Amino acid sequence: MCRRTSGAPFVTWILLSSEQFELSVGQPTVLKSSDHGTRWFCDRCGTPISFQSSKRPGKIDVTVCSLDDPNSCRPTEDLYVEGRLEWAHGIEVH
Repeated sequence: MCRRTSGAPFVTWILLSSEQFELSVGQPTVLKSSDHGTRWFCDRCGTPISFQSSKRPGKIDVTVCSLDDPNSCRPTEDLYVEGRLEWAHGIEVH
């Protein structure tokens, strides 16, 4: 689902409590992407902003590259590797 909604081979997220996240400008458009998931995106440029699941109340996944300073968040885990595209197996996070 993340690959289809982002149009990218993978998406880098930061998991926060809902209280840790504040949208500083604008009002996002909301997409109900599954029975348990809601995604926010910018209706002006299409940038995916976040994902919230009713399976994890009080948590929000935020796309790292939508942040003002994406360099401030370094990936520490590689999840959902079973769905990785075949050609992406040689890509490593350093």
